[in-house]
Amino acid sequence: MEAEREAYAEEHGVRKNGFYERNLLTRWGKIENLRVPRTREGDFYPSLLRPYSRTWHLEDLLIELYAGGMSYEEIRKVLNTLLEATLSPSSISRLTEIAYEDAQAWRSRPLKGRYLAIWLDACFLNLRRDTVKKEALYVALGLDEEGRKEILGFWIHPQESSSLWEEILQELKERGVMEVGLFITDGLRGIKEAIRRAFPNSKWQPCWNHISRGLQAKVRREESLELAQDLRRVQEANSKAEAERALESVLERWGKKYRSVKKALLSLWDDLLNFLHHQPS
Repeated sequence: MEAEREAYAEEHGVRKNGFYERNLLTRWGKIENLRVPRTREGDFYPSLLRPYSRTWHLEDLLIELYAGGMSYEEIRKVLNTLLEATLSPSSISRLTEIAYEDAQAWRSRPLKGRYLAIWLDACFLNLRRDTVKKEALYVALGLDEEGRKEILGFWIHPQESSSLWEEILQELKERGVMEVGLFITDGLRGIKEAIRRAFPNSKWQPCWNHISRGLQAKVRREESLELAQDLRRVQEANSKAEAERALESVLERWGKKYRSVKKALLSLWDDLLNFLHHQPS
């Protein structure tokens, strides 16, 4: 904070004016008589601290406690015990509002214009509202042109549907996404068409993890590992031509023996190797 004041004073041509003391509640305990640097004009405030705030990083701890299933009253008692301070219900409520505002700002942040790939998937979690029940947590994970992955957003809904995914895709466009090379998803009915409507120039790739698990469930248990190894050869191929030969081998070997395996592979055939679309043949 002193270094920040030094830079501020030089930049704005103001004079330093000692310190003032304040107490600060943090997730690690209470800091008493914290010396905060100031300027004579009173126009400097350290970026580390929120103006007039008496708490620091408590929002993160509150979220962890709440995610663990504790009520507001239980959280208040725990924080008061840990920090040896009295936090009122209104203070807890304000901390929650700050955490919510931060989360909403993150969820609505602008996104990059181009992503090499975006994974879309949903999982079902037990969520507590009036009662505890399972709801779908939708997640979009992007891979940018520098090879970095980032969570683009998450959404909660009672069920998973392609129509809601289409709304999510439209939201991603509104936040700046203009071009996506490849979308990777499970085989949810209608999701390929939803992607095509939102991003007509993008390719769709059915997720190979879902494909492998689905096909293994169609063969005898003692053969499932062998099938998985054959499928892995497709994924790990060094070229599109090699992947095509490996895929033809899977269809020839397992499709003859299991009609359901053949039907499942043929239903996805045109999209199974889209992940190799930009690689040399």
